Amino acid sequence: MFITIFMGYRARLGEFLMQKFVIVTFLLRSWGLPLYFFCISPIVHAHSDSEPPVDFVPGIPNGVEQNRAGYGWLNASSEAEADSLFRQECPRPDASGNVPICIPRNSVLETAYRLADNNLELAFTRMAQENAYEYLILQRAAISPGQPAWDSPTCLASNPKLAKMRDDLNVIKSKNGMELNAFIRELGTKIKAITDRPETSWTPDERTQLAEMKRQHLLAIKFRAVKESTRTDRMAQALLVDKQLGLAQNRSCGSVGIPRKCMSIKRNRDRIRQAFPSVFAGALNELEAFANDDQRRKWEQKEVTAELAGLVRCGTTPFSRFEKSIYQMMGHNGAPNPIPGAGTGSGTGTGYGCASTEQNTAAIARGQSIVATAFAKDDGYPKIVSQNSDGKGAYTLAREAAFDAVRGVGTPPGSPVDSRMKNAYDDFSQAARQMLHVQELTAANQMGNLCSRNSLKAIAQFQPQAIRQTILDQNEPGSREGLTRLMCKNGIMERFQANDQSLDCSGVSGDPSQANGMTVNRTNYNLPFSSNSNYKLKTLPDGSLEVSTKINYRFSYDPSIDPSSASYAGDANVPEAARKNEEQQKNDFKNNTSSWVSQSTAWYDSMTSKVSDPKVKFRIEQCLECPDSDTPRVSVSPCYRRVKPRNFDTDFPPLTPGGPSRFDKHRCWYKNGVNKSPNWQDAGNFTTTMPPRTIMHETGHNLGLPDEYTADYYPATPLGENGALSCNSTMASSNGSCHTLYARHLLQITRPSRVCPRP
Repeated sequence: MFITIFMGYRARLGEFLMQKFVIVTFLLRSWGLPLYFFCISPIVHAHSDSEPPVDFVPGIPNGVEQNRAGYGWLNASSEAEADSLFRQECPRPDASGNVPICIPRNSVLETAYRLADNNLELAFTRMAQENAYEYLILQRAAISPGQPAWDSPTCLASNPKLAKMRDDLNVIKSKNGMELNAFIRELGTKIKAITDRPETSWTPDERTQLAEMKRQHLLAIKFRAVKESTRTDRMAQALLVDKQLGLAQNRSCGSVGIPRKCMSIKRNRDRIRQAFPSVFAGALNELEAFANDDQRRKWEQKEVTAELAGLVRCGTTPFSRFEKSIYQMMGHNGAPNPIPGAGTGSGTGTGYGCASTEQNTAAIARGQSIVATAFAKDDGYPKIVSQNSDGKGAYTLAREAAFDAVRGVGTPPGSPVDSRMKNAYDDFSQAARQMLHVQELTAANQMGNLCSRNSLKAIAQFQPQAIRQTILDQNEPGSREGLTRLMCKNGIMERFQANDQSLDCSGVSGDPSQANGMTVNRTNYNLPFSSNSNYKLKTLPDGSLEVSTKINYRFSYDPSIDPSSASYAGDANVPEAARKNEEQQKNDFKNNTSSWVSQSTAWYDSMTSKVSDPKVKFRIEQCLECPDSDTPRVSVSPCYRRVKPRNFDTDFPPLTPGGPSRFDKHRCWYKNGVNKSPNWQDAGNFTTTMPPRTIMHETGHNLGLPDEYTADYYPATPLGENGALSCNSTMASSNGSCHTLYARHLLQITRPSRVCPRP
């Protein structure tokens, strides 16, 4: 297998982006090298929004590059957008085993290629080393802003880019959160003032200013992301959500597990661990080597023995003490003083102070029990961390009470200050500071080893974030594609594909270029629901892909609103406008389902007409006279909800004292003329009153698209994609103003045509 490289004119790339390989021979006389050009075209309220697993990082007006900062835990749809830029796909080699790579002319990648003496792998390695250096000095700036940035390592000492990087970082590293946001916003506004005008109108000075402002703006975005991951409260949330994901992983993986759900959970653990190196000991590859805290301690001592001599004591690490302090806060909060059944002596525990009191040991055990009980189920996270209007989680309440105690405020206000909570918060804060110090020392150690990591594989092993960021930093799709293909050739992409459910080919058969097309028939697990996807991908004569599906809508009769039925609830409960017999309900079903399929095709086509890559057309139909088992199958009824409505048992008590509940998920419940059945819909259950935007959302599920908003009960949903708050797509919110679709959605739907083997 060999690489073919073409440094092509950017304007010409679009002419050759076709569905199949286009081969053009081009002689670059200036290099005296015959190079070939090979290019392949890269091919309700439905649910209730909930609190994000980690505190939401709000967007910044004109923070236009936020999806390009791949180091930290970011806001809104940044992770989804980053995945669409760094696709993590490897194309099939051509018949000769070639993996072609296109490099746009006048790009950063071309400059790096020339500086590396026309060696693409060397150019990529140097850029990845630069990003590794950038990530390390950003960590130090976030943890110790008063300290100078480390000098460039010897292998990068002559690089003027790094000197500018340090200068730009010195300007922003001491800014507080509000000041940093203002800096990003102001720079973004200035950038936008230039880029909103035609490029032909830019003066030479404006072009120079624009390049400088973009550099400063992107660095500030990256610094903000890294800085957010050093916040003590966010670090605790990361530790807790990783614990929940770990337990969910145990339930979902293995011989009797759910493979796609398992991969999704693993992928999120990768993301959150890489985003919080201070919590997870540097990087995922090191963390996975630890079977227990003792191994973690030995690793820390081996890496930075002298500095850590005072941090690893009594057999515990800062990480272990941080975790125990979280349990300690939760265990003391709301507990009697003293905790019944526990002694008051010094005890023999290994809490923060080495010889933990028996009361602290009892509190730690109580906190551990609270977490273990909640995380025994996939939907337990809100009971621990949520901050929603229905009630805050146990950790959030404890952390707030502990912080109040530090300020001399009792909980509830007016009550005496609980010194136990103050002491627990002090332990919590000090352990967090020590964890950050460990990470700074680890970063220093990595800085010393940076030049010895002079291959892409070595960098990917220790700092995969730097590899990912190198891809995201490329401005042209062709550059990102070229580097991605080089990673595929060298086997480096496997590091990023290990837990990627999007590369799953289960349930995929056929070939999109053949008459019968490719069939995608599988179940997508996305807690707590599962949705069936059954659609075809077929290459059309114009090179676009047709996505076609027949949705098997099934009528579900509701006798409770039919006056002719024995189950009718009575005139006093059901308003006249809601009374419908079975025939009327069937008519609603027929009219609505017919409208839904035509609206869906029209809407999806209108959205995709704005996307050039990939080029997709839709054909959505209703599967008439289909067997009940045909998928995607959707039950349609006048009312549907997933859970029992609030106050249901009070509004509709059992017919006999102590008798069974009257709850029925497909029944409308009216009381005094008011519908007490909230119209919740999901991919397998629609209501006849669904608005068009919800139809589009749920149809997206039938085509394999997951939710993009963050919900506490979705540990397998990509984290950090608070679409409901940032209004990023129809898969993120049912808000009409968010009713849109992006390239990333089309890439996911059509991905099997690019990554799955052909028969």
